[in-house]
Amino acid sequence: MTYSYCIIILFLILPSFCLEENATVVTDIRNKDYEVAKYIAVLFIIILLLYGIISNTLLATVLFCKDRNNHYSRDFTLIVLQVIISNFTAFLPQILVVLPEIFKTKNNSYFVLASETTWINRAFSTLNTFSFFSMLHFLLLLTLNRCVALFLPKRCSLFESAKLYFLIAFVWLSVLAITFADFYYCTRRFLVWNLSWEASCTESSGMSKIWW
Repeated sequence: MTYSYCIIILFLILPSFCLEENATVVTDIRNKDYEVAKYIAVLFIIILLLYGIISNTLLATVLFCKDRNNHYSRDFTLIVLQVIISNFTAFLPQILVVLPEIFKTKNNSYFVLASETTWINRAFSTLNTFSFFSMLHFLLLLTLNRCVALFLPKRCSLFESAKLYFLIAFVWLSVLAITFADFYYCTRRFLVWNLSWEASCTESSGMSKIWW
């Protein structure tokens, strides 16, 4: 949900151009010449974040409202709750990394070395991966739950309380394992100059190439 907006903004307001020497120069949003582009990007990001936060909050409110017309099953509610948690987790890197980095200047010591990555940038870039895989896994689990409920109602016992808790715990553990492997084999960071997330897996062992 929140992963594609940086690319969309980049295509809209930060096109690259070619010089006569046939070299490509990419605009840098940190330059003072692109103040307007910077604030347009911030505006788009804030709007999309508010859209995601409000929509997920409304979804949670609808699911857990104590109303007689609320016919959502317990298994459906629990799985959707995990999706909502994953969505809110995905908002953290945008709030704690993307927005602060956009407001930093190019001469800031944070950007003295292009290859230098602070721990907060890398940590929340990894959290970006964690939220992506958790949403992917729980949406798959939600799809399976709805398919069983509609086409195989006799198999609904697969999503009974004890088994469902086990499935949810298994999904979270599998996502943690994937995220840990990604953190170990790859270095991820947010590149503010072109509003993108970078992953580098070439500096590790040969196993990193297999993982990537």
